[in-house]
Amino acid sequence: MIFARFWQSLRLVCALLVAIHFSASILGTQSIDLCSTPILGQTQWVEQSVCPWWSTHVEPHRREFARPLALQWQIKEEALKCRVESASQMLTTAGKAHVLPFINKWQQVARIKSQLYYNVYVLPHVKHANYEFQLWLRSDGAVARYTAHTIKCISSLFHQVMAQVGRLWKLSHPYLSSEAKCVKARLFKMAACLKKHRLLVQERVSRHLNATDRSVETSKDVPYYESENADDEEQDEFDDDETLYLTSTIIETVTISDNEVATPSSTANSDTDLEVPLRDLVQDEFQAWSNTVAQKALNSEGQLDQDIEEIKTGKLNDIRPRITALLREISNATQQHYRAINKAILDVNCTAEVDPKTGESLFFNREGTQLRNYVTRPLMREYFSQAHAYVDDALERVRDMLEIFVGDVNTDLDQLRQEHLEVYEEWGDVMVSEWSKRMAYVDVVAAMESEDLSQRQHDNWKQFLRLKKQVIFTRDALMRHPADLQDVEKFLKEIQFTLKAIQREAGEYLFILRSKANLAFQAREDLEKQKLLEQMERERREQEELERQEREERLRREQEDLEKFQDMYDSLDEESREIDDDEENAQLLEHEKAQRAALEKLESEQREIMAREQRQDEESHLSE
Repeated sequence: MIFARFWQSLRLVCALLVAIHFSASILGTQSIDLCSTPILGQTQWVEQSVCPWWSTHVEPHRREFARPLALQWQIKEEALKCRVESASQMLTTAGKAHVLPFINKWQQVARIKSQLYYNVYVLPHVKHANYEFQLWLRSDGAVARYTAHTIKCISSLFHQVMAQVGRLWKLSHPYLSSEAKCVKARLFKMAACLKKHRLLVQERVSRHLNATDRSVETSKDVPYYESENADDEEQDEFDDDETLYLTSTIIETVTISDNEVATPSSTANSDTDLEVPLRDLVQDEFQAWSNTVAQKALNSEGQLDQDIEEIKTGKLNDIRPRITALLREISNATQQHYRAINKAILDVNCTAEVDPKTGESLFFNREGTQLRNYVTRPLMREYFSQAHAYVDDALERVRDMLEIFVGDVNTDLDQLRQEHLEVYEEWGDVMVSEWSKRMAYVDVVAAMESEDLSQRQHDNWKQFLRLKKQVIFTRDALMRHPADLQDVEKFLKEIQFTLKAIQREAGEYLFILRSKANLAFQAREDLEKQKLLEQMERERREQEELERQEREERLRREQEDLEKFQDMYDSLDEESREIDDDEENAQLLEHEKAQRAALEKLESEQREIMAREQRQDEESHLSE
């Protein structure tokens, strides 16, 4: 609701500003003539009645009151427009300088993080889902068979469509190529015709201008030389004249107009040389030499910067593709290491079977594929050490390449600076030497011609010394001139940031994989320990059952022995009853006592044996 009101208010304000802008544009004009409008000016009533009334009653008040306000509004609008444009430019510059690098940095970090998350959490599930889907397609279900048939039909249809498209492209490619060549040739012809027409128009315009200049200059005298007291406006008219200095024996100057070169002169003494005052000649030549030295001093650093820019651009264009290819290779290789470690982590949870022929242990992963090597902790540590070693070696290779690049750039810049210094020193030596000879020659000629140039030449020699010092200062400035290597520094910072990001992400990813591998090994060890405990418990139960059976068998045998002794005792009782003789009874009793003693002794021995075995069982159970 609040946003709708704000949007409605903003639309009203914009409409009001547009209306004020066009109203100010109309009211700020010099005059508003209703009769000059296309529609109202054709109406007779408007022309006879409205226009005079407008010119008499409205137009004076508009010019007096409305037009100044409209002009003030336009001035404020232009000022506000300039401020808005400057603020927009400042915001754009600040965004490019501060916000855009920050966004690019975190965009790269987010890309690496997303790739890491995809490889760790998404890719294994995708592969597992693909494997399950393939297993489901190979099953005997009706839906699976129908889905596999549909996929096969769609794939064959897609291949047929692509084959038809390729065939059509092969058939139409020559025709399209010929048509494109024809269109290109026509465009080139049109461009050539337009260029020819443009040159023809330029030639006609130049001929017309030259004819106009000749017609104007025929009525004027052509001046040959202007003295040093001439005005600046008159001097500017002869800037295009060609000045020839003849300094072999007599110092003279001849000024020839371009029009005089083009058309022969009607004067009789056109080939006569005009003598020039020596002081003017010396001053003009010294001023030209001063301007040359100053211009060379200004251009030397610019030329050095231009050559530095060329070297910098060439080096960056050479190193950037190689660094990009190497970083791409490092990324692909690290991804291969990550995939190998992920596969090894998945293969930790495997099943073991025994080969019935050889008796060897065979290990199979979740997908039922036989493992080449049983994944152990030392093998996993070897995988991690290989990944760490590869990342460190790859980053070291990139750093070595960057060091070589920086060394080459510094070497080329030093050579370039030395070349510029040698060229400038040679130029300075030649200029200073030649001009010193020239000034000395002027002094000799002035003395021969008895012209008083002492003060002027003294000032010129002082200026010459200052210019000589300026040449030396420019040489020193070239030696100390810093090279603009912001692009190289930016490139190096980007590569260093990329290397740090790769190293940090590799460390984090390998730490995550190490944690996953540790959890997988712990789960497998817990499972193996649980299986071992179950096996020990099963063996213990089997041992107890065996001991119980042996004990029961032993007791059964003892019971049978006791029953045999009891039968023997009963038989002896019966025999004792039948004997009447006392002696026989006494002997029978003694025999009976002996048998009872033997039975009791045998029973006590059996009990001791049973107690000893029971103690041994208890001790073994306690020790377990």
